[in-house]
Amino acid sequence: MKTRHYERSEVISFYDLTEEQQTEALSNDDSSEETSFVLFEDEPLPLNMFMRCGSGIFDGVWGMSAWSGYFIKLSDCGSMAVVADRYSI
Repeated sequence: MKTRHYERSEVISFYDLTEEQQTEALSNDDSSEETSFVLFEDEPLPLNMFMRCGSGIFDGVWGMSAWSGYFIKLSDCGSMAVVADRYSI
């Protein structure tokens, strides 16, 4: 797999999102108010959508298609994350 782009982000609550981001999050999932988020290219990604993976350098994966997905590595304290957009060729 190749990494297209990666960003560091704080883990934030629903109420720390902008009003526009909150509206978008609510349109995707009704339980968004109870979820924490990371920002990737100013798009809020809910942490509850990542599946935990136990091996490799990443802590979780969110598959977007058969060939691409978001990968996340959380800090030890859980307040920061690195999110990568990866794809296979």
